[in-house]
Amino acid sequence: MSTISLFQFSALVLWPLLFSICTLFWSDRQSKSIEYLIKAKSSLRVLERDLSFEHETASRLADLNKELRSESRHHSHSLRQIKQGQRAKFLRLKGIPEEGHGTENTAEKVSELLEYLGFEIEAADIERANRVGGRDHDGPRAIVMELTSERLKHAILGEAAVKLRHTPYSILDDETFVVMEESEAMYVPDLGVGCGLISHVEDPELVKKSGRMFGFWGTDSTRNSDRVFIMEHFYKNAKVIEFENLAEFRAPTSKPRIHTMPYNWGGTGHLVLNDCIYFNRFNTSNIVQYSTIEKKIVNEVEIRDAAFGNMAPYQWAGSTDFDLAFDECGLWLIYATLQNSLDIVISKLNLETLEIETTHRTNWRKQWSGNAFMACGVLYVLKKYDEKYTSLNYIYNTHTDTYKYVDIPFTNAFEWNTMVDYNPRDKQLYCWDKGHQLVYNLSMEASDAL
Repeated sequence: MSTISLFQFSALVLWPLLFSICTLFWSDRQSKSIEYLIKAKSSLRVLERDLSFEHETASRLADLNKELRSESRHHSHSLRQIKQGQRAKFLRLKGIPEEGHGTENTAEKVSELLEYLGFEIEAADIERANRVGGRDHDGPRAIVMELTSERLKHAILGEAAVKLRHTPYSILDDETFVVMEESEAMYVPDLGVGCGLISHVEDPELVKKSGRMFGFWGTDSTRNSDRVFIMEHFYKNAKVIEFENLAEFRAPTSKPRIHTMPYNWGGTGHLVLNDCIYFNRFNTSNIVQYSTIEKKIVNEVEIRDAAFGNMAPYQWAGSTDFDLAFDECGLWLIYATLQNSLDIVISKLNLETLEIETTHRTNWRKQWSGNAFMACGVLYVLKKYDEKYTSLNYIYNTHTDTYKYVDIPFTNAFEWNTMVDYNPRDKQLYCWDKGHQLVYNLSMEASDAL
C-alpha cells in the first residue's frame, strides 16, 4: 500500500471541509439578505397603504371643501337677494349740507332736494332718513332714506339722474351687498373652456390701418369662419363691409361684399354672430338682428328704460349708449338706465329672441368709462380711451354679483380707442384705435377649482 501524499490528503479532506464552511457562511448571508428583502417589501406595503389612506383622506377633504365653498356661495347669493329685497325702497343721498352741532331735521332737508326735482313729498312718504358713516372725513355724510313706495323711489332716481348731473348732489339706489372673501367674490367657473380672470393684456398687434377714425371690426364669434366685418363711423352709415378672410382684408386691393342695413346704426358696439349682424338702431333704444343669409331683419327689440341718444355713452360720446358683447356665457348688452343713476347695467340677452334673461346693476358710471367688454361672464372697464398708457380699472363679476377695483395695464397705441371687443373663439381683444385695427392677446388666471 502506497503512502498518501500531503497534496492528496489536502484534496481529499481539507478542501471539502473548506467548501462546506464557505457554503454555510454564504448561505447564512443569503438568508439574512432574503430576510431583509422580505422586511423591506413589508415596509413598502405599509408605506403604500399609508400613502393610499392619506390620498383618500386628502381627496375627501378636497370634496368637502368644494361642498363647503359651494354652500357658502349659495348662502351668500340667497342673503344678497334677501338684502336687496329689503333695500328695495332705500335711497342714498350725497352732498346735502350737514349741520356741525346739534340735531338736524334730515327729512326736511331731503324734502327740499326732492322738491327741486319736482316731487311733492309728504311726511308719510318717508319711513326714515338718517345720516350714515363717521364724522372723521371732509364733506357731509350721506343720508340713507327709506320710502314707502318702490315706484316713487324709481321715479326719483330717474329725475335725479338728469337734473343732478352737474350739481354737487347725487341720489343713488342704496344696495347692500353681502361681504364675501376675495376668493369667493372673484370666483369664475372654468366653463370647460379655460375661463378665469384676466391678469395681463399684451401690447397690441397692428392688423391694418383702414377706414375712418371711428368704427367696428371683427369676425363671427360663433362660426368657424375667417370672414372679417367692418362697420365704419358711429352714425350716418348703414353699409357693412365683409371680407372673405383676414388676408383679403389686409390686401391693398380686394372686392368685398357689401350688406346694407335698413337703418343707420349708433355707436361702435356691434356684433356678428351666427351669420347675423347685431347693432343699435341710431337714436333709439332698439337692438336689431339682421341676417346676412336672409338679407332682412329677423329681430328688433326695444330695451325698456335704457338711456339713449348720447345720454349714457362712453367718455368719447359717439352714440355709444349701447355696447353688445359676446363671451363664453352668451350674448350681453352693456348700457345704462336712469333707474340705476346712469351707472352701467349688464343684461344677458336670449340669442334667439333678444329678450332680457337676467340683469346686473353695477355701481360704475358709464360715462366714466373709456370702453368696456365681457369675458367669461365678467365686465372689464377701460379707464381711458385717449391716453396711450392706461388700464382696466374696474371689473364686475356676474357669477357672484360683486365688483373690484383693479389696475391691469393697457396700451392705446394710437390714443383714440373707440371700440374694444372680446372674441371667445381666439380669446383676443379686437380694437379700433384712430382708424387702426388691432388685436390684443390676453392672459387669464383660473379660479380655485371647485
